[in-house]
Amino acid sequence: MPLQWFGWGALAVAIALLGAYLLVRRITRPLRALTHAAHAVGRGDMPEPLPERGASEMADVARAFNQMAHDLKVQEQNRALIL
Repeated sequence: MPLQWFGWGALAVAIALLGAYLLVRRITRPLRALTHAAHAVGRGDMPEPLPERGASEMADVARAFNQMAHDLKVQEQNRALIL
């Protein structure tokens, strides 16, 4: 009987760990995309706009980043036109 409880406990822990892994992966994927896009802007490249979905905070950050990248692109075009 105690061995059976140990098995059920191990199964519950495994399911909880899998759920936590999937949740963390879902949260960190947009952050990873934002990091790559920020590095691209830092190198002077203009990345594709980030998807504005997910948690409201991440959507707000992606929207702000996309606006910033667009503004930088317009500013660079205006600078090139003036020169």
